[in-house]
Amino acid sequence: VVEQILRNCHGDSCGWGTASFDAELRCVRYGPGGDVIAAGDSAGRMHLICAHTGEKILCLATLEATTIEHLEFSSDGSKIAATCNDHRNDKFAVKILDAATGAVLRALPFDKCASGLSYAARGDMLAVGDSGGNIHVLDAQGENTLPPIKVDGGLRVSRVAFSPDDAMLAAGVGESPCNIRIFDTRGGEQLREMAGHSSSITGLCFDCSGKTIASSRHRFSNVLFLCLCAVHLAGR
Repeated sequence: VVEQILRNCHGDSCGWGTASFDAELRCVRYGPGGDVIAAGDSAGRMHLICAHTGEKILCLATLEATTIEHLEFSSDGSKIAATCNDHRNDKFAVKILDAATGAVLRALPFDKCASGLSYAARGDMLAVGDSGGNIHVLDAQGENTLPPIKVDGGLRVSRVAFSPDDAMLAAGVGESPCNIRIFDTRGGEQLREMAGHSSSITGLCFDCSGKTIASSRHRFSNVLFLCLCAVHLAGR
């Protein structure tokens, strides 16, 4: 379904099945159950789409954002986190939405543009990267579980991803060049830094073993696989 949505995207409009869109889709995410897709668009709206029929279930146009760049479902599928950045008015936030109704459960303001999201595999822990070089690890109430992780030099954090056991957090850092850094989620310690990208990282995820990361970069049509089998990560 996601492939067909993207394949039919032309300029500022696209359509699939019974769902049609009048703005560019910027991100799509399957819900954990596989029956619903959340999509964010360039007009600052979030859409919920039936994965079986393509029918649009819900459209939220009141998120106070110029564009929705990132969406993530919680592990149980009950909530959706969305980056809601209003670049015209320099207002930046992550909003936690009820996946069934679209109601805003919590709005978390940020000083810098929120530029990456990842829910932990278990529980409600949420990681948020921002353009000021900070990584925030938040609990279900939106409180920091540890002090914000600060990246050296204040480099933009473009993507974040939890490992399958939630013990590590990967972050895409910088613009050109950029690298991937691995942090311990319990104390925020940096475990490793890996180079390999000449432009900003657009996608980042662990494999199911937690030993390999797949990443993609801006303006290049390839995926880079990075192995994490370093001695100091053994046993994780």
